Amino acid sequence: MSGHKTSRTMETEYQQMDGAGGVPKSRYTTVLVLLVVTCILFVAAVIAAAILGSQVSSSSSSSSGSSSSSSYCTTTACLELAADLSKTINTSVDPCHDFYHYVCDGWDDDNSWENIRVSQYGTFNVVPEAERHAFIDALFYNTDPKLVDYPSVANAQAYFKSCYNSDEDTESLLANAFVKQWVNLTTFWDVNSADTWTPENAAAFQGALAYLVQLDWNPLFSLTPSATKRPSFTQFADFWYTALSVNISQIFPIFIPLYEQLLGLDANASAAIQPVVWDFIERVLNISTFYTAPYQTYDLSSMSRLGEFSNLSTAFHSNYIMNYTQLVYDVFSVSPSDPGLTQYHYLTGGVPYFRDLPGVLEKAGPMETQYFLFFAVFYYYLNFQNTLGQTRYSDRTDFCIESTIEKFPFVYGYILFNTLYDDDAHEVAATLASDIKSNGTKVLIDGSDWLDDYSRAAALKKVEHMSLYIGFPPRIKDPAALDIYYQDVSLSAGNPWTLNVGLFSAFDFEKTNTSFWGFSYNLTAGWPSDFNDASSYDSWLTNVNAFYMPLGNWFTIPASISQPPFLFADPEYPSSLTFGGLGVVCGHEMSHGFDPSGSMFNYNGTFVGSIFSNYSQQQYAEKMTCFKNQYSSIVVDRYPNGNPYYDNGTRTITENVADNAGLASSWTAWQTYLDKKGEDKKLYGVELTQEQLFFVGFARLWCSSNRPGSSLNWTDVHSPNYARVIGSMQNSPDFADAFGCASGDRMNPTNKCTVW
Repeated sequence: MSGHKTSRTMETEYQQMDGAGGVPKSRYTTVLVLLVVTCILFVAAVIAAAILGSQVSSSSSSSSGSSSSSSYCTTTACLELAADLSKTINTSVDPCHDFYHYVCDGWDDDNSWENIRVSQYGTFNVVPEAERHAFIDALFYNTDPKLVDYPSVANAQAYFKSCYNSDEDTESLLANAFVKQWVNLTTFWDVNSADTWTPENAAAFQGALAYLVQLDWNPLFSLTPSATKRPSFTQFADFWYTALSVNISQIFPIFIPLYEQLLGLDANASAAIQPVVWDFIERVLNISTFYTAPYQTYDLSSMSRLGEFSNLSTAFHSNYIMNYTQLVYDVFSVSPSDPGLTQYHYLTGGVPYFRDLPGVLEKAGPMETQYFLFFAVFYYYLNFQNTLGQTRYSDRTDFCIESTIEKFPFVYGYILFNTLYDDDAHEVAATLASDIKSNGTKVLIDGSDWLDDYSRAAALKKVEHMSLYIGFPPRIKDPAALDIYYQDVSLSAGNPWTLNVGLFSAFDFEKTNTSFWGFSYNLTAGWPSDFNDASSYDSWLTNVNAFYMPLGNWFTIPASISQPPFLFADPEYPSSLTFGGLGVVCGHEMSHGFDPSGSMFNYNGTFVGSIFSNYSQQQYAEKMTCFKNQYSSIVVDRYPNGNPYYDNGTRTITENVADNAGLASSWTAWQTYLDKKGEDKKLYGVELTQEQLFFVGFARLWCSSNRPGSSLNWTDVHSPNYARVIGSMQNSPDFADAFGCASGDRMNPTNKCTVW
């Protein structure tokens, strides 16, 4: 089901609806009022600071003298930036000793972990929260008829309202015609049968799974088309299963009446199902590879592969219970003799899971499997307002917002595209990406001492052919195109939520099926087919991200990340902050085209093993040792007894190199930009040079509030934010020059790690 997809859902802070049953009462209205007042105070403070000569001190002691008012940026964005920097920079910290705390201490004060529900809270939380505020605001509060008076938007509004107002109790849920159909089509075992797989119940299970896949409710894995007649297999994030394990003892009693009515059991027998379900969940958790290093990057492109469809069952170890090839035939009604069915898409990291799953099902038996399927879908369906207290959502409003976005991702993108993104932002983002590619990444490749002539030529050819996709596909902005895409959806806010879910799921599969056959009207026309794969939406459409795809050799900066503080479209906004912010992100992602995974693919995205010679691969590997040792010496947390907890430089090596490469390539491109455009205007009350602001722009992206101990047992392949800032600055001679750091200072060690 959609709720299982691999994503990092950001928690939001919407409150419950008011008693009148209208749209949700969010705290954002109060926040807006406070922001207005705060901005007024900030502007007043900035003006006063300018008059009084108040300054944010620079450790490199900038030159004195007066400047004309025309050399200062006076736009609203610049005044707010100046006020923000004045508030967040901690001038009592020496930037040459600890640049992270110099930049981020004030941010941490304003976003204390003690007042926030999550253990870590940073910029990558703030931006999606702001985007979800804009979405719900456009739908229900500051509604602009020119924006929302379209059937597709009305359907999204109806879905949200029916979700929030859902009060389905057990009796009405079981009486619902759609739910009854679901129960009938997914029942392959009953209590009067032996708990043994037979050809009959195995075939019935296969049919039940095909039905669940068609509804996008299969809780075991995702099967969607990645291109015409090309099925794609991916495992789900175990986050969903973990959420189940956390609350299973609390929520399971709610399911006892369901099992009594569905299976004809008494209360005691129904209660006994709980450990059975948990056993199955543990079996799935034990074979999942979601917590292995490749998955923790949340950039799955390096694992993307295409296999021969004729070899699918062999590659995934199909058995008579779980036959992957037959499942494709059943889901998409495709003939085994269809000549167009030649390939399937998969992620290399997920292969062990798919190979082990048939064996898990066989050992679990039909009873365990049946109970799990019932539990998984009813868990998603049942009204849990004031009942199920899930860890993933703070309340039902949050759940319904995320559910609406999952069902209507293109309506969400349409709202963002037309409210938070414009032609100016697009121009800035497109120009920036092009500059980083041509004047940053390309220049660094050309000057790298570890590349021999063969490897350098291959890398330069690859960067020359690297395609850029900026913003969103153009159809997403067009309400007429949106209505064509959703023309077969007809939902009502007065319908039971389960009915709306059923109606939408039928539409969703019809879209999926026509997409498989190549007949679908899609909103991503003109962009690579990967963008039309529903499993990719949370990578670019509904979450904040930028990424490089080696299988195709292209890079994207979606509109969702082209937001403050990553990017401002203000023409007078300091270019130092733009290049130090989104520019570094661009350089980071582009560099993945040349890391050990990305370099397996050539200039046109074909897998070739490596574009580098053995000599260059060896030189690259030797440089990695420096980074591993450096980051492994950075303390990122403390154990309860006070002992230091260090970053794991081996696990985080690829992303750390990308951070350093992104910083270097963006800095290099920025120098060319300054040669053409001239220096930035100054900020009132901020006596940091533009060079210093470049590095501040990078560091402030990683400011976060962290609960003590939250980085212990770190599993992400990205270093904790503190290490990302400290490590990158230590390796940058340009940073040391900008802040006047003496050789041997903590932020300017004599031994630096470099690749590009």
